Amino acid sequence: MNRRSRPAALAASFAMALALVAAARAADSPLDALFACQKIADGSARLTCLDREVAALHGGAQSGTVVAVDRKKLEESNYGLDRASVPLPTPESPKVPADTPADSPADSGIVRDKNGRVEGLENLAVARFDRTPYGQLIVELQNGQLWTQTDRITLDTPRRAPQQATTVSISNAALGSYKMPLNGKGAWFRVRRIN
Repeated sequence: MNRRSRPAALAASFAMALALVAAARAADSPLDALFACQKIADGSARLTCLDREVAALHGGAQSGTVVAVDRKKLEESNYGLDRASVPLPTPESPKVPADTPADSPADSGIVRDKNGRVEGLENLAVARFDRTPYGQLIVELQNGQLWTQTDRITLDTPRRAPQQATTVSISNAALGSYKMPLNGKGAWFRVRRIN
């Protein structure tokens, strides 16, 4: 390549880089523009593109238009709410442990079926119990979730033992409902999430 064709080649590669970035910005993901920078052959143009797109992502994160989400935390916090809220990719493993607070049992986690769909949550620490005016149990978990009993099964809750020692598991039941036992044993009762 001679000296006269170098500026023309540089200008052409820079124009191509701008076209790639513009096309990526029109796509769905805010990361596509950043990934498009990797396809630029010229090192200085690629670095300029990467710096510009990282600055744009940082600005989006600062303003709240771009948000990073931890999949495990999202699945655990949304369990029991509207199922159509967030589509997630299928995981490789059948059981993925959830991130739990320090005072939650170490073996708590998300239970998945063989296709990777969430079937339930295991060993969640209870913060407190309450009752509805009709005697149905209200369970507040340490992760902030609030579940209320929907059936008429009479349940005894621990009175003297610290409630933090009590755990629950929540599983999918028929027709989109959920069921829960106390401490992984005893009667399963139907529940509905209220927050």
